[in-house]
Amino acid sequence: MDANTAEAAGDRVADELREAGVTVRQFVFPARSGLIAGERQVREVR
Repeated sequence: MDANTAEAAGDRVADELREAGVTVRQFVFPARSGLIAGERQVREVR
């Protein structure tokens, strides 16, 4: 997720999932705009 999504709902959603017994791993791209869904970004997440 990007920084905007994390700020808006990311932590709350992650907390709800954890409370439901789901293992959560969060990866937040620090950029707030200009993100591109490309191979380099996929490699960062992996």
